[in-house]
Amino acid sequence: MASIYLRGVAWYLKGRRNGARVWKSCGTSSKRVAEDFLRRFRRGEAVAELGIEAELRGQVGSQVQLGNQNQPLGTFAAQAVPGGAADLSIGELCDRWIAWCESYYVQESEDARRGDRALQGGLIGRDGRKVVHTGEVAACRAAVVPLRELFGDSPAALFGPVALKGVRERMIGLGWVRSSVNKQCGRVKRCFGWGVENELVPAGVLEGLRAVRGLRRGRSDAREAVGVGPVSDGDLKAVLGVAPRILGAMIMVQLLTAARPGEIVILRPCDFDCSGRVWVAVPSRFKSQYRGLAREIYFGPRAQEVIKPFMDSRGVHEFLFSPREAEIERCEGVKVRRCEGHSEWSSEVVSSEVASRESRRERDRLNYARRRGGVIKSRRPGDRYSVGSYRRAIGRICVELEISAWNPNQLRHNAGTEIRKVYGLEAAQVILGHRRADVTQVYAEANRAKAVALIEQIG
Repeated sequence: MASIYLRGVAWYLKGRRNGARVWKSCGTSSKRVAEDFLRRFRRGEAVAELGIEAELRGQVGSQVQLGNQNQPLGTFAAQAVPGGAADLSIGELCDRWIAWCESYYVQESEDARRGDRALQGGLIGRDGRKVVHTGEVAACRAAVVPLRELFGDSPAALFGPVALKGVRERMIGLGWVRSSVNKQCGRVKRCFGWGVENELVPAGVLEGLRAVRGLRRGRSDAREAVGVGPVSDGDLKAVLGVAPRILGAMIMVQLLTAARPGEIVILRPCDFDCSGRVWVAVPSRFKSQYRGLAREIYFGPRAQEVIKPFMDSRGVHEFLFSPREAEIERCEGVKVRRCEGHSEWSSEVVSSEVASRESRRERDRLNYARRRGGVIKSRRPGDRYSVGSYRRAIGRICVELEISAWNPNQLRHNAGTEIRKVYGLEAAQVILGHRRADVTQVYAEANRAKAVALIEQIG
């Protein structure tokens, strides 16, 4: 049974024809055009492939045959294991690998950390607790999308280096930066490595893919990523001057502790050890946790002064920074401003008007999502910020102030640079929580003023 679905802004078709799996892009963001594409496919009409996909299929297919002319198909079939692995398509291999990723790249959910048992409909871990996927699952899904589009129906046993280069060109055509292309090609190799590990793909396929080297700077058509640096002092002060209370506190805490945005948004009173002059927080989840490493965030007197009001007003397992509370404070500010501008309005009238407006906005958004056929998610504030909502809150202020947009990750660069300038690279390495000093140098920019002063003295 063929069907279409929306992924991002483009529609895709999946189904079967003549016993073979079909998975391709409709090449459009219009649902009406995609439905016509689906009707023609169901009637058995030939559906032309679009753009670079058709070109790569013909080009890469011929090169694969030329590359394997000294090794006939029977050789690959003999290398494959029993159980139909020789007939396994790349699309089916991707499906199995993604299913494995969804069971492997998981972490304990916040509900489980608070002692709640798994709720109905959630993912259940090996210990019976509720788990959630890590960000690696989404990255792996994105990596196999160009692979499916170009070679989803092709046998996995015939995939080779030239075909991988074709997938890489497709990634470049999608506008991905060079570093992302290299990482995603690495995930494609891991997909086939998993197939070799489970005897679904001949070992020679993986050996061939390993010969494909990564793209080098300035030696490919892939665009380069813009480096992340510290936020300028002017832009930082401008945002802090108008930021709401909770958002401003999050920014200040990150500047004073050099913590990651993902560590700031999940802080709770139970994570703190307040027995010493310097408070120590151990976040419940952090970047390198799966490596068995430890992570501590240190809060000095200034940082303690910022978070103490939140510590006093929160339960032990409640998050310090609540978007729900921030939304309440924002609505209260709207009420105050409107009452000041309209003396005949009471606070109850303003509150009712604000609630009605928010209800209409949520209703219109959900109706739009239903018409587009996308996934419908509620935008009502939750009990904690996510890294994305934290970033968007800062971005909205930057747009209002008409300044260059920046994100919370840059605050870590600000803190690391200041620590390195005053106390040296080793201190910055400890505060930032890095195992190697070369990683710290990425976050802690060298103090250019010291270098210039030294050169003035030397010569």
